[in-house]
Amino acid sequence: EMYTPEQLAPYFTVTSGRVSNDGLRNAYSMTAVNQTEVLQITATTTNAKLSSDLCNIMADVAPSFLIRVIGAGSVEKIGDAEVYNTPVSPNTTKNVALGFVGGLMVAVLVILVIDFFDNTVKNSDELGDIYQKPIVGEIMNIGGKTSKKDEGSSADRKKQLLFNNKDIPFNIVENYKTMRTNLMFTLSTTRNKIVVVSSPNPSEGKSVTVANLAASMAETENKVLLIDADMRRPVQHRNFKLKNNVGLSTILSGESTFDKCVHETKNGNFAVLTSGVLPPNPSELLASEKMRELLEYVQHKYDYVIVDGTPLLPVTDVMSLADEVAGVLLVARYGRTTYQEIEESMKKLEIGDCNLLGFVLNDISTKNGSHYGYKYNYKYKYDYSYKYGGKDTSAES
Repeated sequence: EMYTPEQLAPYFTVTSGRVSNDGLRNAYSMTAVNQTEVLQITATTTNAKLSSDLCNIMADVAPSFLIRVIGAGSVEKIGDAEVYNTPVSPNTTKNVALGFVGGLMVAVLVILVIDFFDNTVKNSDELGDIYQKPIVGEIMNIGGKTSKKDEGSSADRKKQLLFNNKDIPFNIVENYKTMRTNLMFTLSTTRNKIVVVSSPNPSEGKSVTVANLAASMAETENKVLLIDADMRRPVQHRNFKLKNNVGLSTILSGESTFDKCVHETKNGNFAVLTSGVLPPNPSELLASEKMRELLEYVQHKYDYVIVDGTPLLPVTDVMSLADEVAGVLLVARYGRTTYQEIEESMKKLEIGDCNLLGFVLNDISTKNGSHYGYKYNYKYKYDYSYKYGGKDTSAES
């Protein structure tokens, strides 16, 4: 009476003006609610109004049928099927809230797992306490975006050099001045003023740290010599834009003399001895008698000698200098150098009987909750007037 065969045809098989019994039977289901005497009737079609009407029709017919078939005393209809104007499921608001909470929990869990397994150095106090060595320097991240392709390249180093760079922040300059003062105090009780600067691995900021430290020390009117003793991957000649056809390797091989190889500045306080041509036997040259004679000569000619050494873990060149220097300054890079690498470096230094003067934590970032930070609202001027071969490379910042 409610629907014509034509109206039911899209949902059921209609034959001779009648809906097939199998079609209706498949549309209905009846289940007990929680194993009680309450029965739930369900009608499933692709039309919400039709499903509701089918449920209500069955609910009207079922009581008398059940009483007649099973002899029940009474059967009552509890409620009518209704058509909802909004979807019953899915509950978008609820699902979004659950998804947000679940995603937040997963994110927190991932962060905790990463932090738990992160063994990189990110706290100078912790580094000093673990190994009972002073933190000679803490160098902040200079800032700016550097692609992985440019990291460690000449362009990347240029951004970090104090000299000939107008964009170095004031706090970075102060970091190096503090490091300079700490190192001078450390060397005040040593047998000489020769320092080797090394790092566990390449690309940890060692050579940039050496160049800036030496330039900063020369500002104090002390005579400073920087020696590039990394005769495998030298960079100081590029840092200072110097020729490298002669240098440490040619002196040690007997092909030239110190006075012919050293690059002096115009003011006479700062000099650079580049690595020279790359030799096939750098370790043997550094361990030679000529190297000892050279260090003996320069320690009387200069107030401080800063040696850019090779990384400790790949090669053993630094250990060759143990008996001739005051000690080793170990550079660790924030968020990259691991405590395991520091531990292995310390063991190498111990085996080689090298004195570890202290640590320098380089490239410290303030984005990861570090307690380091500076804020200056004044303008300062610095003049690094180092001239090589008559070429002025002075800079202001």
